[in-house]
Amino acid sequence: MGDGVSVYLQADDEEELRLLVKKARREIKASYLKYESQENPDQCVLIQEKLRGQEYGLDVIHDLKGNQRTVVAKEKEAMRSGETDGAKTVDHERLRRLGQILGSLTRHKGNLDVDAFESDGVCYVLEMNARFGGGYPFSHAAGVNLPYALVKWALGQEPEEKYLAARAGVRAQKDIRIMIYKEESK
Repeated sequence: MGDGVSVYLQADDEEELRLLVKKARREIKASYLKYESQENPDQCVLIQEKLRGQEYGLDVIHDLKGNQRTVVAKEKEAMRSGETDGAKTVDHERLRRLGQILGSLTRHKGNLDVDAFESDGVCYVLEMNARFGGGYPFSHAAGVNLPYALVKWALGQEPEEKYLAARAGVRAQKDIRIMIYKEESK
């Protein structure tokens, strides 16, 4: 946290929780975040209850007039540093309805990236960002082409429906490779 990056730690009991909060506060005081937290230093650490269940990503897609066009739900299968590395598109009625409700309330334009969690049949919204999120490539791999649709809408045209329809059951994984562009000679 000394560099201002969020750190997610898990405490297994109250004693660990107290120690982690104390450590987090100390690291905040040693970083530039000390200025942001000086007004209320006792509330500079966020503690969340850990839920048991499945995390999902939603792409809630609207046209440029704020009209809802589709909701794509993805079951997160692999994460790295808070970024979705592996996911599968799913046909999940409860999540689709959640996306529709959020979209009707926000009336955003383009994509609303939503992180949700389902625990014991209840869906929780973890966060929402009005932008392309790290999970969008999985929607794209399943057939959605939002950049194409956005260009069509900007031109006052309607994209073909196939560019807004995701196929359920598409599983994909991000890949990191080392690329050698030029090898120096001795």
